[in-house]
Amino acid sequence: MKIQTPTVGPIVGGTEPTRSRIWIRGEFQREDSDPRRAFGVIRHRKKGTSRWSLPKLFKMNPNFDMTGIAILNDLPPRTRWEYQMGYFWSNLEFEDIDPKLNGADWDAAASGIFRTA
Repeated sequence: MKIQTPTVGPIVGGTEPTRSRIWIRGEFQREDSDPRRAFGVIRHRKKGTSRWSLPKLFKMNPNFDMTGIAILNDLPPRTRWEYQMGYFWSNLEFEDIDPKLNGADWDAAASGIFRTA
């Protein structure tokens, strides 16, 4: 599975001492007459370390122009983080997707840095 580059974003929103919200938009596609199902994904790590977190999935909503928000909770305060973020298409239901995304290709994912308050 290839993680797609967001069409807009990522945009870091409200960042608190232990939480951050990051927004993206994906491409709208149709499959027959219905919107194609897309899911956002993010992984993060403390800046300067090598081990990524498990991916966190979230829905991309066609009713909101294929946008989605990743909410990262339980982060230590005053810490610099780097992240990779994008989306992918799938015909599976949200709960049926392998949460580890083993074998996912992150090469096209957007990346960034933020700091908790």
